[in-house]
Amino acid sequence: MSVSTSSLNIKVDGPDDFTTDHTQAIQELLNRTTHVIIDTVVNLAGQIQTGFDDQIIAGTETGEIRPIGSNMATQSMIALKHPRSKILNLISTNPLLLQSDAEPRDGGGRQGTVDIQADFCLVQGCTMTNQVNAVIADSTYRAHGSRILGNYFFDCIGVGREDRGGCGQHLGIGNRD
Repeated sequence: MSVSTSSLNIKVDGPDDFTTDHTQAIQELLNRTTHVIIDTVVNLAGQIQTGFDDQIIAGTETGEIRPIGSNMATQSMIALKHPRSKILNLISTNPLLLQSDAEPRDGGGRQGTVDIQADFCLVQGCTMTNQVNAVIADSTYRAHGSRILGNYFFDCIGVGREDRGGCGQHLGIGNRD
């Protein structure tokens, strides 16, 4: 069963609303349904995570996710924690240009859209703008057989370290196109 953000009135109060946090509402959707459709603009002050194997997060031309709050300068907006999860046609922006070059031991991390932490995941047809690392698949998680296909990365942000600002960080991923 699919559920859309518009059907539950999960949306910003206007284009300049960078305070309303939809993290909990979106996470609750991910915890109860296998197909979530982002068809409104939503703000995330924390990371959301897949709740099931084979889960789909799909975007539409009217949907968008964007990070808010200083906490989001050091993490991705979505963590794919379950095998065969899919992100399809999602639009993500970073209008506040959140970023960090702090070392992980100092609480630093990579701002971005998707962190692949499971095998055989798919990120396809997405548009990601103003991200430090739009798609992350680091060596901490295997991400074997995962694919990153047909995405658009615009205006990636560089923050001065070699592992920051490359649109994608894919270490140890089994397959990628």
